[in-house]
Amino acid sequence: MAPHTLPLRAAPLLNQISEWTATHLLRTDCDCSAAVYRHLIARRARPDWHENVQLNLVRPEWIPSLERAGFRVEVTGVRSGPRLVLSGPSGQTWQGGYSPRRPRPGVSLEDIASMESFRAGRSPGLIAAYGCATNTPQPSRNP
Repeated sequence: MAPHTLPLRAAPLLNQISEWTATHLLRTDCDCSAAVYRHLIARRARPDWHENVQLNLVRPEWIPSLERAGFRVEVTGVRSGPRLVLSGPSGQTWQGGYSPRRPRPGVSLEDIASMESFRAGRSPGLIAAYGCATNTPQPSRNP
């Protein structure tokens, strides 16, 4: 698996937020993102948050499932994921991962706890974003 150190581009609408927003950045070709996808489908979008999912590529079975679960879905070409971006009505933002461990079946994901802490005015803390970086080939560093 590729290193997970590439930064993600921020959600494009962060400066226009007037409510509590959670944006889930997922790669459809990443097992970590697939674990988060299954988690989001099971828990459904929270009615007290505006929840978006941004995908790197169209994956036909993901989009309708996420929409039925209450999420707004966009294909934006995110370069790495999964990552959670939270924003509030006063312009505050937080970005991080879903768990202190690599997201996969059986690993507890902490997005709801992060959202509740953020809304209460507390930082969710430092949660590393484990996942998959872009699959674009990188130039070799060896001479």
